[in-house]
Amino acid sequence: MKLINLFLLFALICLASCEPPAQMNKVQLGEWNSDDKNEGLSDEEWQRSMRDLSDGNRTIPSSSEVTSHIDSFLTPANDCYNYFNPSDSISNPASKGARTVLASFYQSCAAIDNVITSRVNTLKGVTSVRVADGKCGVKSRRIRKIYDRDAFIKSHIVLSKLDNDPSYPGPGCIDKRKAPPVYGYCSTTNVNSKGEAKLSQKGMGVAKSSLPASGIDCSAFISLALGSQGLKVSKTDDKFKRYTTTGFAGAAQSSKNSCLKSPVFSEEKSIIPGDIINYRASHVVMIDAVGEDPLGIDKFSKTSNCGAITIDAFDFTYIHSGLTGGNYGPSRVHVSAHNGSSSTMFNNLVQLARKACAKKVKGEKELGSASKLHSSNARFGLLRHQSDDPRCRTDKKVKIEGQSCIDQCVEKGS
Repeated sequence: MKLINLFLLFALICLASCEPPAQMNKVQLGEWNSDDKNEGLSDEEWQRSMRDLSDGNRTIPSSSEVTSHIDSFLTPANDCYNYFNPSDSISNPASKGARTVLASFYQSCAAIDNVITSRVNTLKGVTSVRVADGKCGVKSRRIRKIYDRDAFIKSHIVLSKLDNDPSYPGPGCIDKRKAPPVYGYCSTTNVNSKGEAKLSQKGMGVAKSSLPASGIDCSAFISLALGSQGLKVSKTDDKFKRYTTTGFAGAAQSSKNSCLKSPVFSEEKSIIPGDIINYRASHVVMIDAVGEDPLGIDKFSKTSNCGAITIDAFDFTYIHSGLTGGNYGPSRVHVSAHNGSSSTMFNNLVQLARKACAKKVKGEKELGSASKLHSSNARFGLLRHQSDDPRCRTDKKVKIEGQSCIDQCVEKGS
């Protein structure tokens, strides 16, 4: 019996190690720790489960029996992610800006380390309320309302951990449990005359009846991410300017002064950290980190099966403020959270990836610009900031409220 249990322990370690070659290139979702092995099972439950499998066996269980038993509670293979190099994100000024704003909203780099996937539970304690005030250019819109702060915090992938951290908030830092970050359409962050952006305010996207909250919408978040690093959207901008999704699209089409260009794909490179995915009049996100084959182009071109590329083939994280996970607002998300979904933004990216893949199958070295690869939908755009152009940068960087609390961990890659 001891031999069987030793065999099971060895098999378990092998299966849980996330080492199979097929999984080695996945982008990192967070730091691995000893608690991750059981996904919520106590040590006693873990050991008892192993004993249940071996009880009554006079021979060593087959590998399929071991695998089937462990798979009943172990994280699916597709959720095993290898560590990527954090410097890939912080060396790009745009993605570094997104990380800076995200961590500042929570006053902790735990916001970067904890990533939303398809397995993250929907937030509790928050709802949406429809208002017909005619603001923000629409007759009727939905705004957010936090009605149970304790439930919101306990169900939150980041705040729940900070709530159990006795060292949070750090010295001189802001306790964001008192005004949790949340998505709020039309909640913008104004920059004062000193070039400072306050984050702890509701804005027009959060109901007045809501408990205290820090609201921000998608385009305001991306605008701040760029502004925090002194990145202009237009060469003519002399100070920080908040752009909407329509504004980003318009700026990109102004080839003369635009600092946002459609990236050119090659056989070796597609999306990179800092790229912006914009869907006009809907949503905008920033690519944070990418796996070795972020759009599945390399994998599917080898089998000439480009039409089989779906969101499931993607491997990258992005940062945004949006509704993912139920009004999470500022968050880092792995694209697998959208597997099997009808997401218009990411399904447009699928079409782009398929066309790039088809060109690679033909042996082309340059696969074309993103705008030419996917020109069928004028609302969709993949944009890259021209940060190497000095005309697209300024020394007037936006100072983010509470940024001093997180600068060190952002610089280290969290």
